[in-house]
Amino acid sequence: MEGKNVNRGLAAVAVAVLATACASPSEKQAMTQAAPSAMAQAPAPQPQPVHTPLPPPTKTAVPDPAPASAAPPAPAAAPAAPPATRATPAAARSGPYVRLEVGHSVARRADFRDNDANAANCFIVTTPSGACGAALNHLGSSTTYGIGVGYNFGNGFRGDISYGHREGYNLRGRDPQDTDFDPPVSSKSLLVSGYYDFPMLLGTVQPYAGGGFGRSDNHMSSLKWHDTSSSGVLPGGKNNALAWQFSVGANVFLPADLVLEFGYRYMDMGKFKKAAGPDLQGQFHGPGVGTGPASGRLRADEIFLSLRRGF
Repeated sequence: MEGKNVNRGLAAVAVAVLATACASPSEKQAMTQAAPSAMAQAPAPQPQPVHTPLPPPTKTAVPDPAPASAAPPAPAAAPAAPPATRATPAAARSGPYVRLEVGHSVARRADFRDNDANAANCFIVTTPSGACGAALNHLGSSTTYGIGVGYNFGNGFRGDISYGHREGYNLRGRDPQDTDFDPPVSSKSLLVSGYYDFPMLLGTVQPYAGGGFGRSDNHMSSLKWHDTSSSGVLPGGKNNALAWQFSVGANVFLPADLVLEFGYRYMDMGKFKKAAGPDLQGQFHGPGVGTGPASGRLRADEIFLSLRRGF
């Protein structure tokens, strides 16, 4: 459309120029006067607007610039660490446990005497003339074995029921008439004990103390005797007695819920006795007399080592 308008204008200008060149002076004047109107009548080409579709505007988030003078925010303070606490060993927590024990027991003075030093059938004499009243005191030592089941209450207190066996004591002695005696003595015990584990740990070691009571079954085997001219065997005896113990020691905590215990114990197993009766072999006093009853005390200082397993 725009090109057609331009051609028309150029054609009108060319016609006007030719007419002016061929016309007479008077005609040229008339044409000159008419040219402006003719040229004025030629419309000037008008630019046509071109519409180009634009893509839809997109929004781009532009962060607000921080003020130049603004300081960076301070880092948040780290939370305060909780107070350090010592972890409770697994084996010290509440629950049942079993315990195995082995130890060494050294007997105290036995003070084994005739029950009636004035009886005709007494046998532990004090003088060469035959008066009774002497004592046999040396029991020696014994190995101890034990097993127990118990419960740890988790507050420092625990308790158990334990069976103990002691065998190896020997009542060796000689009276003033040079008569030697050699009766073995043993004891079995069943105790109910309580312990307190002190609330302190020295590394993996924890001290404790405890005590208990129960019953013991004390047995003295037949008494073998001999002097310078004869020998024989006297009857032994059994006695069921009150027993009690006091102990102190330490727990050593091991992996797998195991605890190694070591400690000292004073053990009182009550009395052990010899029964009255006829000679089993030989003749101590003479035919048909036999020997009378006698008794002593079975007390011991013990060191022990045990292994405890909690569940």
